[in-house]
Amino acid sequence: MANSASKRWRAVLVATHVLTSVGWMAMALAQTTLVAHGIGAAAPTRSAAYAMAEYLDVMLLQHLAVAAAYTGMMLSLLTPWGIFRFWWVSVKFVLTLGGLYLGIAHLGGWLHQALSAAAVGTSGSGPAFRVMAGGIAMIVVLAFMAWVSAAKPWGRTRAAGRATAPAPHAAWFAMAVAVPFLDTAAVLTGVLPSPLLSIVSPSAQLARR
Repeated sequence: MANSASKRWRAVLVATHVLTSVGWMAMALAQTTLVAHGIGAAAPTRSAAYAMAEYLDVMLLQHLAVAAAYTGMMLSLLTPWGIFRFWWVSVKFVLTLGGLYLGIAHLGGWLHQALSAAAVGTSGSGPAFRVMAGGIAMIVVLAFMAWVSAAKPWGRTRAAGRATAPAPHAAWFAMAVAVPFLDTAAVLTGVLPSPLLSIVSPSAQLARR
């Protein structure tokens, strides 16, 4: 019975990871499109485009990105895949942290600079171009990670032979599913100023140094 419950909750965690990862990429596409449109638009349209891009970033993109990263890491830790047992998982782990770092340390700030410039009538093209370039890079990386997840290339690492596969209780999978939803709800209701998961992530710590 416990094994059956674990399988069900593992399936829910996998679905949550897939949905949040797709959402992350979709929001990156939408945000990049809005910024690209704003760069060549007249002042009122440019300001509106950047404002919508920032709204997507604050309300959706950051939460989906953090949730996708968290659920992916929990899947690695709670299943035989591990983080350092297979090359494809390790590559995804590094790219995920890099994507979070890019968003936390740079993209949000550049977008805010572009919006502030547009609000006073200047182009803000410098930071806007950086947001667009960073957004394109993010989309490419996310697409590559999607291929890596499907193809699972490169085989096992040296650590695979020494690692033991976990057999967690269903409660661990259930908790892994619940945490990102609770984290997002806490931010949207004003309980937390920013996602707790992003605050404790390694990439966020690097961004604050």
